[in-house]
Amino acid sequence: TESGLEAILFTAEGDMRNALNNLQASHTLAKGLGSNGDNVSHAGVVDEKIVFQVCDQPHPNVVKDMV
Repeated sequence: TESGLEAILFTAEGDMRNALNNLQASHTLAKGLGSNGDNVSHAGVVDEKIVFQVCDQPHPNVVKDMV
């Protein structure tokens, strides 16, 4: 998704190798969401929630709200 792309760019911090690794790991997790027999219509779709979960970074809005 568009928000997933923005999250990839944010978490990569300008490093293309990091961006590709984050995308690959996020897609692998997203694919796994539908592999347990659940009929998940968004399985395989990388969105910002998955990206921040994989990269183990808090969403910038969460940090902003804390400050």
